[in-house]
Amino acid sequence: MAPFDRNRWHGHTEILKKCRLLVLNQNEKKKKFVFEIKDSIVTKLNIEYLGNIITLKGDTIKAINSISFSGELKDSNKANANVFLYSNMNKKVGYYYVGSINSLPNGVENNLLVFEYNDEICNKKTLISLKDSIPSKIFILCKEDQGDIYLFKKCDEK
Repeated sequence: MAPFDRNRWHGHTEILKKCRLLVLNQNEKKKKFVFEIKDSIVTKLNIEYLGNIITLKGDTIKAINSISFSGELKDSNKANANVFLYSNMNKKVGYYYVGSINSLPNGVENNLLVFEYNDEICNKKTLISLKDSIPSKIFILCKEDQGDIYLFKKCDEK
């Protein structure tokens, strides 16, 4: 394994940030964008703009799904999934790290973030409201009273 290189890591995060902003600026709901990144820790990035949520204060929160595939070797890439939330001015507010690709929300409907699972493992739908505030943690139902808790990581992006 290669040693950690802080400059390479900083370049990596800047590339991811630019890709997410590009998708936000396209403003195309439910369109999936795929970025292939050469000579990087991340080799592929899938981003989907889910839509906007209007808060009770009249502010807009933009939601996107982001899946990054990373690894030193192409055949041994690992996927990480996040739900990023942005302000109307495309400033990153924060994100929920959900880990698995299958744990990402399906979209935004009626100002709610929609997580809907329909397979042999999970078969429930959870609606998350961001109208009053962004929850510090969310519980996504899988079966009956079982599910996953995801924590919100707030960002102070300048």
